[in-house]
Amino acid sequence: MWFVYLLACPVSGAVRYVGMGREPAKRYAQHCGPRASMLVRAWVSGLGGKAPVLHIASEHSSRGEALAAEASAISALAAKGERLLNVDKHPDSAAIRRGWRKRRPLAAAPPLSPYLQSVVRRALT
Repeated sequence: MWFVYLLACPVSGAVRYVGMGREPAKRYAQHCGPRASMLVRAWVSGLGGKAPVLHIASEHSSRGEALAAEASAISALAAKGERLLNVDKHPDSAAIRRGWRKRRPLAAAPPLSPYLQSVVRRALT
């Protein structure tokens, strides 16, 4: 079984990372540890001792299905202006990052609205 998961801010609820794998709890521990990417490590250390919230977004029977669902979720959230830390997986990552500089600073990411929650759900089904 393959899973698509979201890491969200424990304070604002904003989704900051979309990932996939067979063992989401193990990946979660890796994201919270010293081997995480520089961006994820910086975000986690800036949470003031709080841990990111792990949400299992969907389950898939194959890696290919999970990769497609992960890409759909990243695209849907990026299109709505969510500031994902793994936006480099998106084909338009450079344009998305340029747009961030025009919108708001990283620390001011809004919580995931009910509308965006429905966008993610639709993208993953």
